[in-house]
Amino acid sequence: MSRRQHEQDRAKKVPISVTLDKELFDYIEHGIRMRWWLNRSQAIAMMGFAFMRNQQSMQQATPPNARNNQNFGRLPP
Repeated sequence: MSRRQHEQDRAKKVPISVTLDKELFDYIEHGIRMRWWLNRSQAIAMMGFAFMRNQQSMQQATPPNARNNQNFGRLPP
């Protein structure tokens, strides 16, 4: 990879800090040991993209008049 490509790739990424449940952290560490992922950043990115693809396929499969769950991933009001 050329230096320019590397710089363009880094420009697309946003550094963040996350707090994970111990169970998820252990799963990521296991995946790194099993060589599913190279590092924690790649593991989080791959799981995030898999979740996005899953959500998109579910939206395409549901009829347009079906009600979306507005509180998905949030605590109840």
